[in-house]
Amino acid sequence: AVGFGMYDSILSGWTGDVRVISTMGMQSTGKSFWLNHFAGTLFNVSGGRCTDGIWMSAVQVEVDGRKCLLVALDFEGLGSFERSAQEDMLLSIFNAAISSLTVYRTGHFFGRDTAATFQKFETGVGCIKGNDKLFQGQFVISIKDVMRQGAKQVMGEFLKKIKDRVMRANGQANPNNFISSMYRGGLGISPFPSPTENAYFTELVNSQHALFKGGAQFSTGTAFAGTTRHLMAKLVLKDWTSFGGQEATMLVGYL
Repeated sequence: AVGFGMYDSILSGWTGDVRVISTMGMQSTGKSFWLNHFAGTLFNVSGGRCTDGIWMSAVQVEVDGRKCLLVALDFEGLGSFERSAQEDMLLSIFNAAISSLTVYRTGHFFGRDTAATFQKFETGVGCIKGNDKLFQGQFVISIKDVMRQGAKQVMGEFLKKIKDRVMRANGQANPNNFISSMYRGGLGISPFPSPTENAYFTELVNSQHALFKGGAQFSTGTAFAGTTRHLMAKLVLKDWTSFGGQEATMLVGYL
């Protein structure tokens, strides 16, 4: 059976809201480093490949006077030689489905690697259907090490490339793009200064506001764990049929 190690008991006993924060991006873009600052987690960090698969941590926080369980997911770098394009696509589906906020870490420029990664995300559109608790999050592009005086220019460049490369296809509007289809919370672009600057921590607070606005995606730890197991089963089997109660029991039992 699919288990979450020591977090099984935490999730099964948690009766309050659950929100999920996750980081994605190419290798060595500071995903784990950023998440540790955001959530107080202790994911491994290094200049090379240090995350394999998906790592999870959980932190209790307080939102508007109510306790909330913040689940942090640290994804391995995309586009590595160790993973196929299909595996990257499956990771992107899993991420988008259960995250309240997905932070995509990247460098200053919207280059070929970013365009190719977003194209992989496009192939996953529409694969998972039938559960209104999924794909409710926001997709935030977090641009690292941006100098304050160049922030507006960098944001403008990324926004233009998103409109040209994602929101449109072959010169026509593309309403089924991965952002509109997989992130109902919409798109955000956040230029992050160097961690040595105070403004870096101001941007962290802004990201926290983005995570905690609106209602929680999962009402209990059991709801989060059950939905996650079901989703993992569907991805392993590449089952693109709609979610269903009896089907969920069978799939989780399979794993």
